[in-house]
Amino acid sequence: MYERVFIKAQQIKLMALFCCAFFSIKAQQNLILNGGFEDTLWCYPCGNFQITKFNNVTNPTLGSPDGYHYCCYNPVTFYPTRSRAGWGRIGIFTYQFPGLNVREYIQMTIGDSLIKNKTYCYSSYFRTINPCQYVTSSVGIKFYSSQQFYNSINPIPITPDIQNTNSNVIDTAIYIPVKGLYTAGGGETNLIIGNFLDDANSNLIFKYPGSQYTSSYLTVDDVSLVPIDIDLGNDINICNESDSLLIGEPNWIETTYKWFANGTLMDTVHGQIKIKPNNNTTYVVQKQTSCTTTSDTLVVTYTGICPVLPTDITEPIIPNVFTPNGDDINEYWRITLPTGAKLKELEVYNRWGNSVFISEGTIKPWFGRTSSGESCSEGVYFYVIKYTDARGEEQKKNGYISLFR
Repeated sequence: MYERVFIKAQQIKLMALFCCAFFSIKAQQNLILNGGFEDTLWCYPCGNFQITKFNNVTNPTLGSPDGYHYCCYNPVTFYPTRSRAGWGRIGIFTYQFPGLNVREYIQMTIGDSLIKNKTYCYSSYFRTINPCQYVTSSVGIKFYSSQQFYNSINPIPITPDIQNTNSNVIDTAIYIPVKGLYTAGGGETNLIIGNFLDDANSNLIFKYPGSQYTSSYLTVDDVSLVPIDIDLGNDINICNESDSLLIGEPNWIETTYKWFANGTLMDTVHGQIKIKPNNNTTYVVQKQTSCTTTSDTLVVTYTGICPVLPTDITEPIIPNVFTPNGDDINEYWRITLPTGAKLKELEVYNRWGNSVFISEGTIKPWFGRTSSGESCSEGVYFYVIKYTDARGEEQKKNGYISLFR
């Protein structure tokens, strides 16, 4: 609200074309859609209350949060010092005028609904903008299963799921991180960011008496939400004819990884690695988010020469890897049931618990595509198989498949 610097219409039009072609690019995985405020719906004309220009960002109250982007502001004088990274950010009042209890909030969309009992790391960055007399550390985050709107400009009357407990005030010098762990109730698709405390309970410090406005105003940038756990699946056996395995997960934003093979550090860059050991190997991955560090272990047992499969099998044969990359080798995943067994249902899920493949009654191969024909990304998938054996008794098997291209 205090930083608007208008430039010539010709400059705005050129920047509008540029931002439409560039700013929607995502570098790493992040459950928050448009967490860096780079994806704009439009650029020109510019004016007040620009939050409506950002994709997947909405105003949940009668307040008027502000949107700032390269499209509408001089990149030399307005950026790069005002945004933490990139070209966009949002501005909100966290306090305005004594006794009025006026607030502004922003509401953001979560790309995949959150999984019940799964824990996620939330982080975002805040900075106070002058001319404002007050600074504060009172920032919170609330998760919802649907988009919200409150017919008010007062503090939203709820308790946030994450409340900033850092006593350091958010000041003008640098962006301060606000982070916290959230265990999902299940189905959350939106979150709201702002000061949920009333004036009496907010941590307000009167620091800039010479400033024009009796308020506290923050800009927000780089909002992210990532799962903290990493799952390498069940321990596996391989032989000399086994294909390479892809283990791990695609890199998450603001997350680092360390991979160890039999205690030796082997990778500090990738969330996923390809392995094909020729001896017994224990793999350990450490996943570090801004909130915490978690780890998982996978034991790969090397059995030497691959055994010849018997004709009369008593257990399902379930491959644990396939490579649908068009080279006509290992192009699909298909199970083989024991002699006399009949398939009831086979279903494959992605890591978010969404079904991507179903086969009922008849065993069908999975070519690494969803039911709508879209290619599935590389990664680890979970399968559930239900069948009746030769005695007519119902059996169930589940486990993990690695898909890489």
